[in-house]
Amino acid sequence: MLIRLFKLLIIISFTINSASLLANEERKLTFDDISPIMEQIFSYHVDQKDLSELTVKRALKIYIKQFDPAASYFLASETLPYVHPKAEMISTTLTDFQEDKFSVFEETNALIQTAIERNRRLRENLFNNYHQCFEDAKQIEALDKDIAYEDSFPRTEEELKERVYDQALRFFRAQSLKNKRELTSEEEEKVVKLYLRKLKNSEDMYTFTNFNKREHTHLSSLRILKSLAKSLDSHTAFFSSAEAYNMRINLEKGFQGIGVVLEETFDGVKINRIIKGGPADKSQSIKQGDYIVSVNGTDITTLPFYSILELIRGEKDTKITLGLKRIIANEEKAEESAEKFLSIILKRGKVTLDDQRVDISHESFGEGIIGKIVLHSFYEGEEGVSSESDLKKALEDLSEEGEIKGLILDLRDNSGGFLSQAVKVAGLFISNGVIVTSKYSNNDQRVFRDLDGKTFYDGPLVVLTSKASASAAEIVAQGLQDYGASVNVGETTTYGKGSIQHQTITNPDSTAHFKVTVGRYYTVSGKSTQINGVQADIIVPGKFSNEEVGERYLEHPLAYDSINSSFDDSLADLDTEAQKWFRKYYTPSLEKPDSTWKNMLPILRKNSSFRIQHSEDYQNLLTEVKKDINLFEKPESEKFQAAVIDLDDIQGKEAVNILKDMILMQNKTALHH
Repeated sequence: MLIRLFKLLIIISFTINSASLLANEERKLTFDDISPIMEQIFSYHVDQKDLSELTVKRALKIYIKQFDPAASYFLASETLPYVHPKAEMISTTLTDFQEDKFSVFEETNALIQTAIERNRRLRENLFNNYHQCFEDAKQIEALDKDIAYEDSFPRTEEELKERVYDQALRFFRAQSLKNKRELTSEEEEKVVKLYLRKLKNSEDMYTFTNFNKREHTHLSSLRILKSLAKSLDSHTAFFSSAEAYNMRINLEKGFQGIGVVLEETFDGVKINRIIKGGPADKSQSIKQGDYIVSVNGTDITTLPFYSILELIRGEKDTKITLGLKRIIANEEKAEESAEKFLSIILKRGKVTLDDQRVDISHESFGEGIIGKIVLHSFYEGEEGVSSESDLKKALEDLSEEGEIKGLILDLRDNSGGFLSQAVKVAGLFISNGVIVTSKYSNNDQRVFRDLDGKTFYDGPLVVLTSKASASAAEIVAQGLQDYGASVNVGETTTYGKGSIQHQTITNPDSTAHFKVTVGRYYTVSGKSTQINGVQADIIVPGKFSNEEVGERYLEHPLAYDSINSSFDDSLADLDTEAQKWFRKYYTPSLEKPDSTWKNMLPILRKNSSFRIQHSEDYQNLLTEVKKDINLFEKPESEKFQAAVIDLDDIQGKEAVNILKDMILMQNKTALHH
């Protein structure tokens, strides 16, 4: 997987530390909660309706993997009983589940605690020579990417010690690359101490250091629920309250807080970015680069990151006092930079994530413009915030710049969101018609239609996709391709997620936070995007071209299938009275598949291929990315990162060239008629 420079950029309510499993829980889980919650999840799931031998086998392996994803704690011999469980262990787990007992998982916890003690012993003198660690970090090589997880564990304690050191070196190297310079001896020491502190905080969540019995039981129950839920398929999952809150922010593009992005650095917790329009931005008192040293009078310099986040979170209109350290730079003598300490009082309020919604740009072409819209996800929040409304506004803004001769809809980094928003966004480009059909475990089907009879844009359209375009983004890309409304350009295929999840995350009354796969979706052609994704009409290589990205590479994905097409829309899902209304007001303006762009594809492909093959810049960038440099590995990483950015840009330019060909060919066809 393409890995970006190691960042812990955290929106106030967010933590990727395992401590988020405990943070901000309104109620604590017990073992008695596990079976009822799983029964609820089973009742929704499209395929799995009870705990089976298969799901138990998966869950035990997942339980090991969620603690030790890098295979740097356990020896191979220790994991064997759990990644390849025998019939007796599986039977015990199934019987225990019915009695609200989880003895096998508790045994695994004991194994985890033993592994932690051993790792701490192995680390005791491993990082004493800080400078040598950073010299060694420059030489680290990639781990074997193709080896199966269960076969990746060290076989001896000496191999384990090497793995422990290797994992640390990757962190050290990432810190050096992030700072874009060689670190001083003092900074190297700080980085090592930060790494060891982060490890300890994470490990303490398994040794239950400083946690009472109620918290201990909660953490154990939560981890069991996580492993059981994930065993059903690759997208079913159980979340802590903190994790659910973070996901809700992403789906709704807003939250209550102070509006800063934090980064845990070796010098402390730094304000990496101030979110426009939030309380911190409006105060004009906080600067990017300030360090938080206290919250409401509490010194935070020794606290775990998740504890700091908990202190900063709070309800709307409540006040918070931040103690800040600001570095006053001396441009002539950096070593003489001064520190200034400030106390700032803020009132928490609504923060809207505008920068994660839509980006708009354009360029002149002929007597008009080519519009470019980047849609980052499919979201719906308070006060009318939604993908549909933002896209409508983007089209209106572009129209004010000039006549839109052609449009690029960039979904390359769009991983999905609300299904309802995907339907509405696709509906902007067709008049009336089926966008997507969902099918559930009892074979019930639900049809989602565009009903407004309007087309907000019906000119030349390129949908730009990548292997990272997923779920709702694939519904839009496949639907517009089905109707012939767009030419899809990008890497060979999209991600391949064609399943539907029910989630309790945006339900404020929910006490159990999960998402569960309830069905599959199919676009108007009857195709599912599951596994296969959306095939590009014109392949234009991008940053993920050589990466193993997609549903097919996940554990336990649903299988592909298809249904009959619904271009003619029989209205069979509607009752008689509803059918009468639809036949009068909907059917007459039903969108018909258009073959205009499909007929042009041979020439469009030929022209694009010629440009790519004869572009020295494009070929050089593709060569650079093909080196597959992992950003944790080598000094060339910065060069690689720059190449990825440039490749994104040049791929976008080729999409524009294809769009120009479409416009010119359309004009030529019109002249001949």
